[in-house]
Amino acid sequence: TEEVQILERLHIKNLSHNQLEELKQEATFIFARRNDCSEYNFECLSNMVTQDNPLASIHSDFSGTNKSHFSKENKKTKTLLCRNAKVAIKGQNFLPKWGLFNGAVGTVIHINFEKGDNPNNKDLPSFVIVDFKNYKGPIWNEKHPTVSTILLVTLRLITYCNCLLYTSP
Repeated sequence: TEEVQILERLHIKNLSHNQLEELKQEATFIFARRNDCSEYNFECLSNMVTQDNPLASIHSDFSGTNKSHFSKENKKTKTLLCRNAKVAIKGQNFLPKWGLFNGAVGTVIHINFEKGDNPNNKDLPSFVIVDFKNYKGPIWNEKHPTVSTILLVTLRLITYCNCLLYTSP
């Protein structure tokens, strides 16, 4: 009974608006259905988009490790990004000793397109700069030691994430 009461006091419905907003900044939410997870992620991403912080809808062909073994063709993917969006490396361990591994979460700092390129024309960015808090690799920027450039080839393995999909065993 005592443990149940403790858990009930910790329920999200008992948090103030300020506490809830603070929690949302760092929390990872868990959903049972993929659609709920996708909707929540899109809602979070949509709240970041402004005229000064536009959404980049990045299209690419994907033929990496997450490709279905039933498919003989490359899979078309779309990644939605904007500055300040949380992203996670998906499906590959690039350099685990540097903190760049499957599931590592970072924040998009900058998306760079070549002059004249546009994601609306399905042009890919030349690079995306992501701040990974646990990055331990070579320092690219002395003022921001946890910032890593994610090369174009790796962009297809990044997905925006504010939540995880939970599937029961």
